[in-house]
Amino acid sequence: MIISHAATRRLLPVVDQGPLQNLTDLMLLRGIDMAIMQVDVLDYARQQNFTPSIEHSITYVTRLYNGEFHLLARQDVREVADLS
Repeated sequence: MIISHAATRRLLPVVDQGPLQNLTDLMLLRGIDMAIMQVDVLDYARQQNFTPSIEHSITYVTRLYNGEFHLLARQDVREVADLS
């Protein structure tokens, strides 16, 4: 699927392998100019020295939404620690 607007903008979705792959693609692949990822991915990349001077390479545009996490378990699991 390609969405284009008078050949000035094109949107081409890319199948990824997760948020760090999104960051890698954004940093290294030609033609990848934008990526959607959680802000904690950038924090993790900074902490792990994923790439030098990542702060100067990435521009944060906007907050999109809050992510939700749902954990379903059997009735005998009362807290997350019970899963270990």
